[in-house]
This record gives sequence, structure tokens and C-alpha cells, in this order.
Amino acid sequence: MAQLKSRTLASGTGANGLPIATTTIYTSSGQNRRQINELRIFNNNVTDELVELFLLPYGAGAPVKISQHVLDANGGWGKVLRDMPIGPGDAIQARTTTAAMVDYVLNGEVE
Repeated sequence: MAQLKSRTLASGTGANGLPIATTTIYTSSGQNRRQINELRIFNNNVTDELVELFLLPYGAGAPVKISQHVLDANGGWGKVLRDMPIGPGDAIQARTTTAAMVDYVLNGEVE
């Protein structure tokens, strides 16, 4: 079995931060295994932000909510989706209360 290699899988800040509408922020590609180590999220807004996260399994018609977090105003942050395996073609989707106010970094391991 091949060894997993740590790396940043996806990130976004400012206008490329988390959106209002449910949007794919990462899709696992190829035949390689993936392990989500953590998703770090940071609130730049002056009001609290609700962040919802979804898994869209490959070939599925609708995403499944897997996590929901309220980030405090002015710098609230969190580490979420810790130690989560995903398969080839699976997608991580997200949405938040206010577009472009929540930055994110998705770290994981790839075979």
C-alpha cells in the first residue's frame, strides 16, 4: 500500500472564500485514497457566521449535511472535518451566511 502524503487540498480567502449557495470546494480525483485531516475556517465578518458542510458521494444525486458550525464575529475560527476518509470522486461542499466572509484551508493526505 502506498504511503499517504500531507498537503493542502483546497483553500479560499476574500472573494474566493466560502459562498452563500452550496458550492463544491474540493473534489477527490483519480483512483487515489484521500484523508481529510482538517478544514480550518475563519470568520472575517463583524457578525456571526453559520457554516454548513456537505459530502456529495460520487454518483449521488444530493449532498448530505455532515457538519454545521457557528463562527463568532471578528475572528471566530474552527477546525472541522477532522480525520475523514473520502473516496474517488467524492466532493466536499460548503455554504455560509454571508459570501466572501469566511476563509478556509482544507488539509489532507493523498495516496
